[in-house]
Amino acid sequence: MGLDTNGIKFLLSSHRNGVSLRRTLMVGRQILNLDFHEFKRNLKGFSLYKSDDQVENLLTVDGGYAEGFLKTLGAETIDSLDYSNYEGANLLHDMNLVIPDGLKRKYDLVLESGSLEHIFNFPVSMANCMEMVTEGGHLLIITPVNNIMGHGFYQFSPEVFYRVLNNRNGFEIEQMLIFEYSPDEKWYSVDDPKLVKQRVELMNSSATYLCVRAKRIKVVDVLTQFPQQSDYEDAWEGRENYYSRLAQDRDTIDKEIDPFVPKRLIKRVLPKFFLDVYRAYIQARKVKFNPRFYKEIDIWKI
Repeated sequence: MGLDTNGIKFLLSSHRNGVSLRRTLMVGRQILNLDFHEFKRNLKGFSLYKSDDQVENLLTVDGGYAEGFLKTLGAETIDSLDYSNYEGANLLHDMNLVIPDGLKRKYDLVLESGSLEHIFNFPVSMANCMEMVTEGGHLLIITPVNNIMGHGFYQFSPEVFYRVLNNRNGFEIEQMLIFEYSPDEKWYSVDDPKLVKQRVELMNSSATYLCVRAKRIKVVDVLTQFPQQSDYEDAWEGRENYYSRLAQDRDTIDKEIDPFVPKRLIKRVLPKFFLDVYRAYIQARKVKFNPRFYKEIDIWKI
């Protein structure tokens, strides 16, 4: 597991926004997975750069793992939890299984950067991450969401985190961000599907990551009820949303289909080659990050 240049940006932004690292747990011992120039740029961008020697030291101390860097952000105690000690984790536990009581409510920050997608029992591993956060503390998640099939067991959607990290489970999401995997790609905030009444989807061709910052606002038993996808929940309760309106239009039994409407007529008379070119053109013009629920942000300033 590692913190690359974008993971470092997210952590630095979270620190600037008041996330305490005093007692930190890393789920999987994190290595600093970026080069000297990327790290220097990140430290400068968040006004933490002191010298090139500082950068070099942080990249090499502790064998390149993240403890030295976390200490510069105020960490006083740092634990790392993993299934085995192959990367030097000091706490050994299978996250498929419920954590011992001694780890509950122990940490100001639980940093989950690239482990959840590799753990088969996601509900238990997610609950474990939540339970280890003390009241007023934070859970930071960095996880793949698109175009990395085969990287782990899963890729996740915004919906699952919005439905889990909510008031019912004693959490609130302070920030959810998304970016395509590259040091200089744009970052976007991600809205809650329940609030925009539409599935927050993404169809793109680049490896894409989601970053979640959630605060534990009260201590309650987590995941005592299974979450439901918000648009189905709305439909079951008779609340209108984008997809219920689409379904109404589609399922209206009195609706007559006119075979001579322009779109259907074009499909009937144009050769397949021209139809394929037209479809490719339309697809290329589509906006990947729909501004209805993705808002471009400046990670250096938020």
